[in-house]
Amino acid sequence: MVASSPHMVASSPHLMLELLSLAEPARLKAKLPAAEMEAMVLRLCDVRWLTSKDLAKGWIL
Repeated sequence: MVASSPHMVASSPHLMLELLSLAEPARLKAKLPAAEMEAMVLRLCDVRWLTSKDLAKGWIL
């Protein structure tokens, strides 16, 4: 599933829950191995197009 609007996450609780669930390991551990973090970011981006700015804001990770 790819979101067509950058505002879709805000308007889709289901999508936000899915993204938060995928990112849970990053929120539970202070530091993940680089390969694990990269794989997680790729999974998140498969669900919704995310910019580096989105990821840096920390609203998911």
